[in-house]
Amino acid sequence: MARAQGVPIVSIATLFQHNTSGFAAPSDRAIDGPEDFEGLRYGGWGSDLEAVMIETVMRAVGADSDSVTMINIGMLDFITAVRRDVADFFWVFYGWQGIHAQLQGVAFDFLPLPELADVLAYYTPVIVTNERTIERSPETVRRFLRALTRGYSYAVLHPMEAAQLLLDQVPELDPELVRASQAWIAGETSDELDRWGYQQAEGWRRFAAWSLENGLIDRPIDPEAAFTNRFLPKVGEG
Repeated sequence: MARAQGVPIVSIATLFQHNTSGFAAPSDRAIDGPEDFEGLRYGGWGSDLEAVMIETVMRAVGADSDSVTMINIGMLDFITAVRRDVADFFWVFYGWQGIHAQLQGVAFDFLPLPELADVLAYYTPVIVTNERTIERSPETVRRFLRALTRGYSYAVLHPMEAAQLLLDQVPELDPELVRASQAWIAGETSDELDRWGYQQAEGWRRFAAWSLENGLIDRPIDPEAAFTNRFLPKVGEG
């Protein structure tokens, strides 16, 4: 979306090889698939992306997305929103919000985005820089990613030690949540370390085409220019 608006940012690494976010709903809503969204309230932050995602997954199963009431809940967290009954389903990152809900005893169902539509298996979150930095300071970008790769590899291989390092610096965080979240993330990414950060063009092409088709961007972009793997360390380097 930024590149379609002329903002020259470039994704230089993805934190995960697969999208770990999805739609979550309290278990009493009995959501087994997008068809169960009909007539429900969706709580989000009011972005066009959310509406298009819901429309895409519901249309694929012949459900009526117009029956969903969109509610802007701002930055209200998942647990608070559920307990206040402000909406019926939400978009969350399982590795933090989902784990937090589990620890708080909130029963919920979770539908991972990649299982609902191939186009939603996009990379998120990603690390970005701008074209000027790449042009003027390529070695800075390379060294930054080398350090970041080491850090993420350490966190996956030593999740409890990594969690403690975070807690030492940000002691106001919930220790139980930090440790449980890092353990889950480590389990999700342990078999991806040899290609940490790597992005494939197909995912970018698919998402860019979908974004244009659904009016999320108003002009085509060059997906190949939106990301690069050139600064990632080679396997075994560093």
